[in-house]
Amino acid sequence: MKMKMFATSLAATALLFSCSGAPDGFTSAEKDIILGQGNVMRVLSTASPEDSLLLRGVSSEIPSAEIASETYAALAAKMVATVTSPEQDGVGIAGPQVGIFRRVVAVQRFDRSGEPFEVYPNISIVAKRGSLELGPEGCLSVPGIRGDVPRYRDIDIRYTSPYSLQDTVETVQGFTAVIFQHECDHLDGVLFPDRMAVPFDFQARNDYMFSRAKMQYRFEPCGKAKARRWQKNLKAEIRRAIGLTVIEEQLAQYEPVAWKIDSEDIGFAVRERWQIRTEPLVDLPFVVIIPKNIEGKAPLMITPHGHGINTEQYAGIYLDASDSLHAVKGDRNMAYRFAQEGFVTVSPTARGFGVTRTPKDIAAGNQHSCRELHVNDLLVGRTPVGDRVWDVSKLIDWSLENLPVDPSKIVVTGNSGGGTASLFAGAMDERIAVTVPASAFCPYADSWGSLHHCDCGYIPGIMNLCDMGDLAGLIAPRSLCIIQGHSDYIAPIEPAREEAGHAAEIFRTFGAADKFEFYEGPGGHRYYFDAARDFVNSML
Repeated sequence: MKMKMFATSLAATALLFSCSGAPDGFTSAEKDIILGQGNVMRVLSTASPEDSLLLRGVSSEIPSAEIASETYAALAAKMVATVTSPEQDGVGIAGPQVGIFRRVVAVQRFDRSGEPFEVYPNISIVAKRGSLELGPEGCLSVPGIRGDVPRYRDIDIRYTSPYSLQDTVETVQGFTAVIFQHECDHLDGVLFPDRMAVPFDFQARNDYMFSRAKMQYRFEPCGKAKARRWQKNLKAEIRRAIGLTVIEEQLAQYEPVAWKIDSEDIGFAVRERWQIRTEPLVDLPFVVIIPKNIEGKAPLMITPHGHGINTEQYAGIYLDASDSLHAVKGDRNMAYRFAQEGFVTVSPTARGFGVTRTPKDIAAGNQHSCRELHVNDLLVGRTPVGDRVWDVSKLIDWSLENLPVDPSKIVVTGNSGGGTASLFAGAMDERIAVTVPASAFCPYADSWGSLHHCDCGYIPGIMNLCDMGDLAGLIAPRSLCIIQGHSDYIAPIEPAREEAGHAAEIFRTFGAADKFEFYEGPGGHRYYFDAARDFVNSML
C-alpha cells in the first residue's frame, strides 16, 4: 500500500502493518541481522511455514544499555528503512517481522506534524479508552489478506525513551493508536487476522479445522514391508476409533445364538427369515437366500443395507408396489439378484433400523433411531459403525457354521450406509475376499464434513488418523471395487475420484493393482448391480 494513499483516505483504505518479538541483550545472531549489509531487512511472511512459526513468538525487552548502543541505533534506522522501502511502503513494523524478537516497533506518527516515523523500544499498551471501532487493516507479514479489525482510538503507551532511557507514558489517539495496537500485537505473537471481525461462517470454520487434521496414518509411497506395518498400525487405530475393541472386551465370553423365524420357496431358491443375538439384548433379523442349484459350496455374500424403512428390500421383499419399483430401479434388490447368480446371500437388519429402533421412532414411523444409537454408543466408546462391523463378523461366523458356503469366497456389499458398513467390515475382517461399497466413498472433508449425513457414520477423531482412501487401502491385497454415481448428492465425484487414486496407489504397492476398481455410475446415489456383479465374478 502506497504511503500517499494513507495521507488522503485513512478510513477507507486497507492498511499495511508489520509484526515481531525476542530475548535479553542482543545475541550474536541478532547482531548479524542488524549489522549485516544493506539498509533494508528481510520481512518474515506467513507464506513461509518457518516464518509463520517465528511470527507467533513472544518478544522480550531490550536492556537500557543496548538502547544506548550503536547496534540499537542501526536496528532503529534499518526498521524505518525497511517499512518505508518501495517493496513494503507500510505504516508500521515490529522487531519480530525482521527477525529481531524484541519489544520494539517503528510507527508512522500521523498525529504529528510531518507524519514522521518513530521507533519505540520496550513498548506496551497500558490503557485503552472508549469503545472498539472497526477499521480496515492489512499486514506486511500476512500477504493477500485484508479485513476489518476492532480497535480502540484512544490509548496510553509506555516505552523506554531512547534519549533519557527512562520509562515514558504517552497518550495516542486516532489512526496512530490503531497502528500501535497492531504492532504491539505482533510482539505477543498475535496477527491481525486473529482479531478480524468476520460474520461466522460455519463451513469456513470446518474447512479450517479439517485442513489441520493430523492424518497421522496418511499413506505415503513406500515398500511392501513398510506398507504392511502401516496397515497393521492403522487397523489397530481404526478398531479403537470405531469402538470395536470395546465391543470385543465387553463380549469376550459371549456366544451369539440364532433361530429361524420362517421359510418360503421362491422358485430358484429358499428364502428364510432368521434372528441372531449378536450381543445380549440385541436380536437382529436377517434374511438368507439359498439357491437350489448349489453344487458343493457357494460363495457367501453379506449385504448390509442403507437408510430406508424397508430393511428386507435387498432380499427382494417389498412393502408395496412403489417400494418394489424403487428397489428394482436402483438395483437395491442386489441380494436377491446375486442369489439368482448362485450366491448364498445374508441380508441383515442394521442396528438402529427395523425392530431395533426406539419405541418412539417405531410409533412415529421414523426410518431409524441412528442418533440415539450413536450418542449412547459414544458414552462407552462405541460407534454404530463398530456395532455394524461386529454384526457382519458374527453373521460370517454363523454362516460358515450353518450354510453351504466357501470360506474363501466371502463378499460384502451394500449401498449408502450399507456401503459404509461394507467398507469398514472389509477393512477389519480379513476373511472377506471381496468388498464392494456403493455410494459411500469420498474424502471426509468433502462429504461427511460438508454435506448432510446421518449421525450413525461419524467416527470420533477419524480425520486425525486417515482419510477414506487409507481405509480402503487396509483391504489390499484383497479385492475392492468402489462404486460411485457420477451425480451422487452426498459424495461429489471429483474428490471421490482423487481419493480413489490414493487407494489405488496402496493396492499397487501391494502388487494388487488388478484387485482394485473405481467404477463411476452414470446416475446418482444408488447401487449399480452389473458393475458389482462383473467385478465380484472376476475376483472369485
